[in-house]
This record gives sequence, structure tokens and C-alpha cells, in this order.
Amino acid sequence: MAVEPIAEKPEPKVEPVKAADLVLGVVAEIDDESLITLCDSLRTLPGSPIVAALRNDHAGGAAGATSEASEKAPSPYFVPWPSSKTDDPGTPVLNVATAYQSAFVVSGQLNARACCIVASTIENAKPDWIRELVRPLLEEDFDLVAPQYALRKFEGLLNSSIISPLTRCLYGKRIRNPMGPDLGISRRLFTKLASEKTGGVGNGVHLVASIAPGALCDNLKVCQVLVGPRTYPPPDWTNISSLVAQILSPIFADMEKRAACWQRTRSSVPLPSFGKPVLLSQDTGTVDVSRLVESFQLGNRDLQEIWDLVLPPSTLLELRKLARQPLEQFRMPNDLWVRIVYDFALAHRLRTINRDHLLKSMTPLYLAWVAGFARDAEAADAAGVEQILERLAVAYESAKPYLVSRWRWPDRFNPERSVNVGGEEVAMEVPMWGEIKQALAQSTERFLTRFADLLPGTAALLVAVLISIVLGFLLAAIVRRILTSMQFDQRLAQWGFRSSSEWPLLKSPTLLISRAIAASIIVAGFLIGIAAFDAEWTSLLARSIFAYIPNMLGAVLVLVVGSVIARYLSRSVLIGAVNLNLNYARLLSVGVRWLVLVLTVAMALEHLRIATGIVELAFGILFGGIVFALALAVGLGSKDIITKSLERDAQKVSGEKIEEPFRHV
Repeated sequence: MAVEPIAEKPEPKVEPVKAADLVLGVVAEIDDESLITLCDSLRTLPGSPIVAALRNDHAGGAAGATSEASEKAPSPYFVPWPSSKTDDPGTPVLNVATAYQSAFVVSGQLNARACCIVASTIENAKPDWIRELVRPLLEEDFDLVAPQYALRKFEGLLNSSIISPLTRCLYGKRIRNPMGPDLGISRRLFTKLASEKTGGVGNGVHLVASIAPGALCDNLKVCQVLVGPRTYPPPDWTNISSLVAQILSPIFADMEKRAACWQRTRSSVPLPSFGKPVLLSQDTGTVDVSRLVESFQLGNRDLQEIWDLVLPPSTLLELRKLARQPLEQFRMPNDLWVRIVYDFALAHRLRTINRDHLLKSMTPLYLAWVAGFARDAEAADAAGVEQILERLAVAYESAKPYLVSRWRWPDRFNPERSVNVGGEEVAMEVPMWGEIKQALAQSTERFLTRFADLLPGTAALLVAVLISIVLGFLLAAIVRRILTSMQFDQRLAQWGFRSSSEWPLLKSPTLLISRAIAASIIVAGFLIGIAAFDAEWTSLLARSIFAYIPNMLGAVLVLVVGSVIARYLSRSVLIGAVNLNLNYARLLSVGVRWLVLVLTVAMALEHLRIATGIVELAFGILFGGIVFALALAVGLGSKDIITKSLERDAQKVSGEKIEEPFRHV
């Protein structure tokens, strides 16, 4: 969105006006003259409402003039609105909620009847467009007025593909731009929103994402106003994955918050609309989607590890078929795209993996939808594009039972996860512990026959072992029950370990931990029993083993932390490389993982004090060999890519510029 981000929540200053009918928060870049013209158009509304315009301090240059103007005329008043710009171009909508929250606070202090936010630049718009956005609030008693921008076919694609049809499906109202960002809000609604903690980082719910759902769930009056086209910023391919994650995360979080509301909705109805449609000419030329398709194919090849955790097998199979389609026939079916969106929303709720990784891994799938949409819409006029988007919205509504079923019973679609607490686990315990008991019995028999003179020590050993076995079983059962109630296996998979279905033999990390605890207690009891023999060598053995335990725990901790870091860095490199269209993304990901794992193993062996000199030498040779092999492989394999990159850089220097036709937000 073409909105300058606001770094921190400003402290509203309301001066010199004490009351107003309407608060106009101006976030967009508007000069003083245009701002005064907008406010003057609002004064032509019936009753000549008093307008207080919140203006940024950095607009500068006319503070004194506006103060003098406010003394000469009763309205409009200009209120300083502190804000600041950030240098990060990749987060253009991250802090828009702060501006909204500040405007709501000021509106409450001024006892305003309504609040309106101007966050966009409308192309060729007359000054009275903002008046049409405010009129339903003051004259028709509406609570939320959303804009319906005149849309060119390749603009606002993220809204057209996910935000608008998803909101329509969930809450039953056909609203085209639920996130505005130019919105008119009544006192009833902004008072409710200002009292909610929706803009903080803690729960991740973006205030702008919750405005429309909050109004619709509370059955407030909502309408739309037809306005001209927005000015969209040019796409930045290096930040598109961050943009997708930044926008979808608050939407999915608010979706989780209002699940009780949207699960009751069965169909959608149109909203009241005001204004006249703005007709735009649509380009009908051929669009090159090869880059979009290549991004999807690369993701399909290298992100299967992540998609397997989110998407059901039938969807994965359809994606593999889609990746093999010729470029000229490439289309993503609407029902497939809708199920993908629903599955990612559910994975976001369940925290299947790190949420940032989850949503960024959705970028190749989104680009695949954009490629198919571009194929369908390249020769369509405005009416044809509307029909395409309407079919997509209907697909969202038709697949809603799938969403509700998965939302209510997520494990029903992934039965592998239930193995961790089923009867199979108990069946696996019997032979394993039977073997342990058999080994202990044989060991006891050997002791009784060979060391008859050590019967008191042997008896003490047996008692210690038996007590440790009982304690081990009890503590293992308690730990297993606690970890199962905490959904430890799913959390461990989210932190970077393999999923429970990938654990060999033990079937789940919960079983591994519980059995490791039991085995540790049994070993400790055995050592205590050995120390009861009162022999010098047995006491020395026990003391040596107990002294070595901290080294073993340190090595285990190093291995655990190293594995988590290796998986996290590997996924980060893989997702980033795929979204940058690097054909050697998988190679980079595997190389990073093995570099971290080799370093981890070397550190663990160092903790165990196992042949430290040999380990250091072997680590240096192995680590250097991996780095050299990766550098050689990447250098030889990417020779053509580097050549093409240099050619593109030369073309940029010569002045040629390729204009991307797609606008996502």
C-alpha cells in the first residue's frame, strides 16, 4: 500500500480546537493547498460540520498559516499529528494501525461523530471524493464506509486473490476493499476499536485487518463508496515474500479470533453502494508470466519439506501436476487455490511451523495464482475481469465447509499425528522393556554365580535397580502425560525438528524423552548399587561416571541447539533463495544445514573430550572441504546465471528499464 509507515505510536495533541463533528486523519502525502481543499469540500455537507484535520508534522512550512486560518474561520481546524518515516521500504503497511489508533484517540477526545482516514492518492480525483466517503457516516448513520476503488486488472492482486473473497466468504458481506486503507468510521465503531488491544505486537492482530470483520460480526451498518483508482507503488520482487507475510499474518490472526462468528455464516449478500462507477481502460496486450511460473516451479521443487507439513496429499499431488503444465497452458484452478489459502490459515492457527516461514513459503503459490489469473485476464475487458473475480469469490464460498471441517477437526485430515498417543505406542513399549528386564535378569544371575561373596552388595544393587526401575517408569509416565498435554511433538516440529512421523523406531520425541529419563534413572540406580559394594574400583567407576554426566549433558544440549539452528537457517536460506528465483536454492539450503551440523558435532565431541586433537583436525579438513565443494559447485553450476545477471546489469546501466505490470497491494 502506498502509505508511509509510522515508526512509533504518536502522542495525540488536540489543540486549539476542543470539539469537532468529523476528524480527518491524513496519512497520505498531500500538500497544504490540497488538504485545505479537501476540508472545504467537507464543509459543504448538510449542517456545515466542524472538521479537525490531523496533519503530519513533517508536512512543514505552513503551521503558522494554518493556525491563523483556524482563527479566521470556525472550520477546518488543523491539529498537529506527530509521525515519522522509516528507511525500510519493505514494510509499507506494518504500522498503519498506529496511525488509526492515534486518530481514534483524537476523535474520542474531540467527541467527534465520525472519523475518516485518507491514506491513498486517488488518480485524477476531484476534491469532493472524500466528501462522498464521509456522507454516509453523517447523513445515513452508517458505521463503516469502505472504498470500492476502480480497479485495473493487474492492480491490488493480493486483495483480489485473498483478502476480499476471504472476507466475503467468512462474514457474508461482499466488501471489495475490507482493509481500505481509506475508511470512514462512526463514533460507535471507533470507540469500540480504540478500547480493543488489536494493534499490539503481542497478539499480532493488525488494527486495519480487524476493522471490517469487527463491524460485520457486530452487525453494524456497512456500505461501500465507488471512487477512482488508487496509485499503487511499483512491485519489489526482493520483498514480495515479506509483503505477503506482513499482510496475511494479521488477517489469519483475526480470523482465528473471530472463528465463532464466521462459522455461523452460510452465504453472502451485497452491501449498499454509493457513487457512480469509474470506467477505466484495460490493457489487452500479452503478459509475460514466465518469471512467475519459474518461481512456482522452483518452490514446488525445493519447498516440499515445508508444504508437506501444511497441505494434504491430494493438494500436493495437484501442485506437482500443475508444475508440469506447459507455460502457455498454465492455470491454477480456483478450488485448488482456495483450499491452499484455507490450509495455510489453519497452519497459521496451529503454528505448524514458524509463522514467518509459513507465510513466506506461500509466496510461490501466490505467484502461481497470479500467473494463471494473468493468462485468463490478459484479453478480458473490465466486465470480463469482474467475472473472473466473481468466480473466484464463489469458489471461496463453495469450499467453506472444507474450511470449517478442517478448523474444527484438524487431526481428522492428518491421522499420522494421532499415532503418538494411540495403542501402538503402548504395544511398542512391551517388547522393548521386556528386553531390558530380561537383560537385567541375566545380569543378576551372573552376579549371583560369580560373586557369591558379594551377596550384600548384590542385594543392595538389586534393590537400587528395582527402585530405580519403578521410579523411572513412574516419572516417564508423568513426563509423557505432561508433554502430550503440551503438544510437545507439534511444538518441537515448529521449532525446527522433524515431524513425529519422521522419527525412526521411537515414533515421537515425547517417547524418546520419557524413555531417556527412565533409562537415566535406571543407570543412576545401577551406579548407586555398584557403589554399595564398597570396593575401590566400583566406587571409582561410579564417581568417574557421575563426573562425566555434565559433559554428556553439555554435548546433548549442543546437539539439540545446533539441530534447531541448522533447521531454522536451512529453511530461511531455502525460502529466501526460492523467492529470489535461485535455481541452486536446495544446494544452498543443504550446504548451510551441513555446515552447522558439522560444527555442532565437532563441538559436542569436544565436550565429550573424545580424541580432541583428531576431532579438531578432522573438523578443519571436513569443514574446509564442504566449503570448497559448495563454492566449486555453485561457481561451475551458476556460470550461465552470473553471465545473464551481468548482462542484465549492463542493460540497466545503458538505461533500459523493464516495467512490471503487476501491483499486489
